[in-house]
Amino acid sequence: MKATARRALMTVAILLVSIIGVSSLLNRTPAPPAPAKLQTSDASPAARAAIEQSLAKAIADPASPECRGELGKVLLAHQFDAAAAAEFQIASTLAPLDFRWKYLLALAESPFSRSSALQHFTEAAELNPSSWLPPARIAELLLAENRLSEASTQITVARSIAPDEIRPALAEIRLLLLLKQPENARNAAAALAARGIHVRELYELHAQALFQLKQPEAARSLARQLEDEELTPAGWNDPFAAAVLVWSTDPADLLLQARSLAAIGRLTEATRLLQSGANKASTHPDYYPTLSRLLLEDGHATTALEVASTALLHNPTAPSLHLAQGNALFTLGQRPAAADSFRQALLHKPDLSRARFNLAICLLQSNDIAAATTTLAETLHSAPEMTAARLLIAGLLLDQKHLSEASHHLQILKIQLPANDPQLTDLLTRLSQLQTTDQN
Repeated sequence: MKATARRALMTVAILLVSIIGVSSLLNRTPAPPAPAKLQTSDASPAARAAIEQSLAKAIADPASPECRGELGKVLLAHQFDAAAAAEFQIASTLAPLDFRWKYLLALAESPFSRSSALQHFTEAAELNPSSWLPPARIAELLLAENRLSEASTQITVARSIAPDEIRPALAEIRLLLLLKQPENARNAAAALAARGIHVRELYELHAQALFQLKQPEAARSLARQLEDEELTPAGWNDPFAAAVLVWSTDPADLLLQARSLAAIGRLTEATRLLQSGANKASTHPDYYPTLSRLLLEDGHATTALEVASTALLHNPTAPSLHLAQGNALFTLGQRPAAADSFRQALLHKPDLSRARFNLAICLLQSNDIAAATTTLAETLHSAPEMTAARLLIAGLLLDQKHLSEASHHLQILKIQLPANDPQLTDLLTRLSQLQTTDQN
């Protein structure tokens, strides 16, 4: 009996081992494929080096979602979108509950497969329902397909999660225009502008609303402002996309990210980003002027002056650097030196309206009213859309009792600005009072 029992137990043990072994084989995750070979001959040496470094890590540890995800980021940063999507797909398979990989997969797919991107953004939203990013991304893709009802739902979700974010607000304005609701679109655009948001897309959408409202002059005035060098595209307050851009070896990418951060008020992060990439940017014309401007806006006038002045040693004819130097000098109270910098900027680029306007401010503060008025008139000749210059010259003309000239500028401002603009209202009141006094 004992021998029989032992044989029975041994049989059961063998069966269990067999079952466990088979189960283990059935449940074993297949080894992920090796990274695909890429043709990188057209990439820059710096880009090739970055890709090869991440590729080596992925080859050494192909089952690591972090290594495969890092390779995806590097590839996406250098516009290898399809290859990046393949790596994010593998990372997502290896770590299916990690929101990052599903989201970045959708981001990489957006340029070449909208349907797949929509699917993966939806899956990302399910993984992280507290993030506004997937519904906002979905909304923009749906708007591109004219699927307005679905887009509206996603915009509502994104705005309920993050009411202050720019991208869902812009998407809502675009939706209102597609729905032929220009009045609502204009009001929404004006509300964003009142928050101090000055990005290219906002001006474009505001102009479209004005055209739909049959206000072509006001629309054209806004459209002209798109030429302003300060009007940058609206970026995304997106830490996942930012984690891709840090791998870029192109200073233009860093500039875009910095400007996007600055547009939403994250100046310190923007300046740090540009400072970290300064060694990549010696030949980029906008890099150091932008860095100086952001430092100045972030309250670091002395550092802003150092950046502009140092860059001028290597590029003494760059008007944007002279403008940046002048702005920093002005902030530091060195008004005559600032005026000289603005004149140097105009010497190299006579139509640089911002430099001419700033020179007018310097002249005004030196109490040279006549020269300031003339300079403002010259500014408006090259930049008729610059409302700040027109408001200022209208006030100066009223001070000098040149009512007809002041009235001319105020009539233009009534087209360019909302009727309730406080500066415009004040100037119109002054004009009316002076006209009444003159008549009496």
